[in-house]
Amino acid sequence: MYQFIIEQLDKVLKLHQEKKKALLVVSNTKTKRVGLYQLKLTAAEKSKMIHKVNNNYDSKIAVIYNNMNKKLKEAGYKELINPFEANTKGEINGENWVKKSH
Repeated sequence: MYQFIIEQLDKVLKLHQEKKKALLVVSNTKTKRVGLYQLKLTAAEKSKMIHKVNNNYDSKIAVIYNNMNKKLKEAGYKELINPFEANTKGEINGENWVKKSH
């Protein structure tokens, strides 16, 4: 069971690293290509892209945690808390992780 947990958490770590790289690419992107033209990205479009990346990776991580918790529960162990699962207020485990603008 211990090896299974380590393997699953390693998958989560790799996905989180991919997510950080993808978010870095999105934040550095200034234009988008539409046909032959390059158009400047608006703040709303960039925000939408960031939201899409976050949702994509968070859902993949949630699937791993759900499968792992299912196996842990069947084996009689306590379930693990998914720290990447945010509630509607932008909080993760009671801490506010929403980036504040100055």
